[in-house]
Amino acid sequence: MRYPAISLCISCLAMVHAAGPGVITYQGSLTPPDGAPQAGGSYDMEFKLWGAASGGDMHWMEAHTGVNGVVVTNGVFSVNLGSITPFHADLFATMPHLWLEVAADVDGNGITGDEVYSPRVRFTATPYAFHSGNADRVDGLDASAFIKGSASAYIVVETTDHAVTNGANLIAAYAAARALTPHGQALGTDNRAVVIVPPGKYDLGTGQLEMDTEFVDVAGLSTLRENQHIYGRSNGYGTGVLRQTANNVKIENLFVELADTGLTMSNNDDKDPTAYFPDTALGNTVVRNCLFKGEEGDPWHGWSMRLAIEYAGHYEDCVGGDYSFGRGGTASGTFINCTGRKGSFGIYGTASGTFNNCAGGDESFGVYGTASGTFINCTGGRGSFGSQGKASGTFTNCIAGDYSFGFGHNGDATGGKFYFCSGGLNSFTTTGSPSVIHCIRDGVVYP
Repeated sequence: MRYPAISLCISCLAMVHAAGPGVITYQGSLTPPDGAPQAGGSYDMEFKLWGAASGGDMHWMEAHTGVNGVVVTNGVFSVNLGSITPFHADLFATMPHLWLEVAADVDGNGITGDEVYSPRVRFTATPYAFHSGNADRVDGLDASAFIKGSASAYIVVETTDHAVTNGANLIAAYAAARALTPHGQALGTDNRAVVIVPPGKYDLGTGQLEMDTEFVDVAGLSTLRENQHIYGRSNGYGTGVLRQTANNVKIENLFVELADTGLTMSNNDDKDPTAYFPDTALGNTVVRNCLFKGEEGDPWHGWSMRLAIEYAGHYEDCVGGDYSFGRGGTASGTFINCTGRKGSFGIYGTASGTFNNCAGGDESFGVYGTASGTFINCTGGRGSFGSQGKASGTFTNCIAGDYSFGFGHNGDATGGKFYFCSGGLNSFTTTGSPSVIHCIRDGVVYP
């Protein structure tokens, strides 16, 4: 069967570095069409270099079979290309444009044509390692300083045993990625550059990773986001660990943490330092599988996500702390499988976006403000979903604690629609004649 399963520059694959003379370490993943990682074990695999994205002439082939089979763990593999069949001495000098084709015997019946992974991927990551004249240069930059591998569309951050060095390498790699021209073209919506962050600890100190360039994405290599741990103390008010001003960017598979700043937090100031410090209303931003953590307690010395701004982008499988996802501001974007702690998703503001399978703590989802969005399979704590404010949105299969769904002396559910929802004591205001169908209040069918 043909699996379109190996993709470059996101989290599945990276050509990492020269592992030795004439050898390239290549990492990837085997993912069947159902999205589940390939079962662990040793698999026969073949790797071929072609002169074109399809058709063309084959210029090199290497088979890893039998005792040389490729070990796959949780769907991920790493293999040294050139260790069995050496690359021709002048291959990369005479063929600057090559495409890699991968085939894997996933069913144990030998490698057949329908087990070739498609499409071929551009193979330009590490030819510099084979030419003494280029040995320390990648796209005109000093590769030995901070880059293990790069191509026209991505840069891989070099990791060491020292978190501070890794932090500096990360910032330097992003700076280099800003100058990339994927496929020889300017950066654009469909022509993006990616900074690939391998597993490791990245201490930025009082510095920031500043994402200030459109179409330059940052993605952790491992889908276990905690493996890519980026942390720092920020540099005072108006700063964070990951600072974002560019709008059309993607951020994936990262754990970003703000350490104790020692500063006094105001609880509703957009200048308070945070782990994630984006500009407001970045509607083209996509954040997936990220964990943002602040130095939260009593008193607070830093937040997980910036306060009092509008979160207008797409957020999926993300986790924030107290007052995350728009405290004192607006949660107007799309939120899927996201989790916050108390006061999350537009407290003292507006929760006007689309929320699917999201969970907040006490007083979440537009409390003391307006819950006017669409809420499906969401869970809040005590006093959630427009309590002490307006619950004018559509709520389906949502669950909350006492005093929820528009309750309170300022509670108003004009226009609100509640289907199959469950609230605790004193939930569901009658102000505004909301539509309440098949709901439960304090364990009893309501109305």
